[in-house]
Amino acid sequence: MLWILSLLLASAMMARGPEIYTMCEREGEIAFTYDQGPSQYTGKLLVTLAKYKVKATFHISPDYLDNPVILAYLRKAAIDGHLIGIFVKEEVKAEEVKDYLAGASAAISRYTN
Repeated sequence: MLWILSLLLASAMMARGPEIYTMCEREGEIAFTYDQGPSQYTGKLLVTLAKYKVKATFHISPDYLDNPVILAYLRKAAIDGHLIGIFVKEEVKAEEVKDYLAGASAAISRYTN
């Protein structure tokens, strides 16, 4: 349930975001999601996704937003048209989710416009 809320919130943040698919339309299609990132491998991953013109969903952990390299990857993912969601840590209590998502959404928006 939390991932749905995260996805909806992230979708609302992106004014010109990619179309959201809820199911594959043709045989052989797959969906890519990357959670708890970005990481040190995100740069290489973004290059590969761009090479093959593939879009993915990145569920960002707000804990990593103080790292300038990670922020650069986040910006590139957003500029390249990937969907940016919010990863919600297990230790976030149900009554804290709304505030957690609002804070994370504001932080991600500052870095991705």
